[in-house]
This record gives sequence, C-alpha cells and structure tokens, in this order.
Amino acid sequence: MGWLCRQLKIGVFSEHYDEYFKLYCKVKDWKVCKSVAWIESGYGMVIGAKGELGIMQIMPKTGEILGYTKAQLLIEELNIACGCEHLKNMYYKYGSVLQLAIIAYNYGGANLDMHIASNNGLNFSKLPKSVQEYWNYFYRD
Repeated sequence: MGWLCRQLKIGVFSEHYDEYFKLYCKVKDWKVCKSVAWIESGYGMVIGAKGELGIMQIMPKTGEILGYTKAQLLIEELNIACGCEHLKNMYYKYGSVLQLAIIAYNYGGANLDMHIASNNGLNFSKLPKSVQEYWNYFYRD
C-alpha cells in the first residue's frame, strides 16, 4: 500500500488541521506532514516525555533554530508550520529521499549523520529499534 498518508482517508482521521498541512507542507504531498503528525501525537497538542511540543512534537531547540519560541510552538498553526519546515529541511538535506527525511525527523539529523558515517550509508537494521518501528509505521503496507 505504501506510506501511511495513503491510508489516511478523508473523514476517518481529523480534518481539523488539514488547511495548515496544505499550506505549510512542502514535501511531496501535504499528507506526508499529516502522517508525521499522526504518528508523533495523534493530532494532539501534547508535551512529550523528552520535552517535545505539540502536534508535530518539536523539540524546543529545533524550534529555536527555525525561529520559533517555545510559546509559539504551543500554538497549533505555528507548531505545524515549524514541523513542516523542519521536515522540508530534512527532505532537502537528504537529497529528497523521503525515507531519510522521515528517519531524520524522528531520530534527529545529527544522529542520522553519525549513523550514515559509521555505517558507510544507511544500515536500517543498525538503527535503534524505535526508529525502525517509526519508519515501518509510516511506510506500512
């Protein structure tokens, strides 16, 4: 079947944020960002165990790098805008390879860079199990 967003049927999951995903997602299809949000938070404005914020589960440091304050990351639209921008940056950093962008979004770009350098490329089986599961959930059949 392919990536999760192909399975996100309109009306089945929340359409509340679709206008923001359509506006801010610059990676392939706006449903890519919607899928990431579903995996990250189930579309909830939540605070994660490691301090990740909002629908897109943005780390405050990542938000800061992209020009967003912690307070702004607690605003739904701005959280989605920041998450979409971060995913777009990862997408282009990794040569428009969606798998690498999604893994980098979850694992962190610096962690992925170290993994690629120490394994002479992506070695999926050597990624942490949680990262493998994240990608497999995103790209499920």
